Amino acid sequence: MEEKLNQDTPPSVKATAGAPIPPNLKVAPKPIKWFRTALAIACLLLMVCMSICFYYYSQASKANRRAKEIELKHATLLQRNAALEASLDIVRHPGMQQVSLKSVADSSASIATIYWNQKTKELYLLADALEAPVDGKQYQLWAQVDGQWVDAGLVDWKVDGTVMKMHNVVKASAFAISLENTGGNTNTSEKNWLAIGKI
Repeated sequence: MEEKLNQDTPPSVKATAGAPIPPNLKVAPKPIKWFRTALAIACLLLMVCMSICFYYYSQASKANRRAKEIELKHATLLQRNAALEASLDIVRHPGMQQVSLKSVADSSASIATIYWNQKTKELYLLADALEAPVDGKQYQLWAQVDGQWVDAGLVDWKVDGTVMKMHNVVKASAFAISLENTGGNTNTSEKNWLAIGKI
């Protein structure tokens, strides 16, 4: 009988006879937190991409500003070159008479130069060594006509190598520059003179 029982019992049961049979339940593995990890990596990559994009955007903006600055400087240089060329055409004109205005304080120092076309009556001033006037003051050019000093125009102070157009003068025997209150004066006094030049 026992022999028959052994024959009917499966081998697996035989091997474990007398031992407790473990339950047929497996321990469930802990869920993998791959989603959180993937999300963190994605956020990190996004931040890196945004940083790179911001960097190149900043560089592109700087390059664009630099290009505009260069373009503006180029346009300014072209304008200045054109002004200088126009000034050269004026002073080289064969009909221009040149009159050097010497400093009243130092007669050897040239402060400005007058270019006067006696045919067209056009008058120009080139500021050689005029300093910027103090606040509330302005340079004024005068022409001596028949012994009287006549206003020849306010000087728009600048020392850039270009000539300034002044009032036309029909005739003159001398020119002078004075320092007047802003807006100029209707007459001048020798005490205000800075430079004078006789024809």
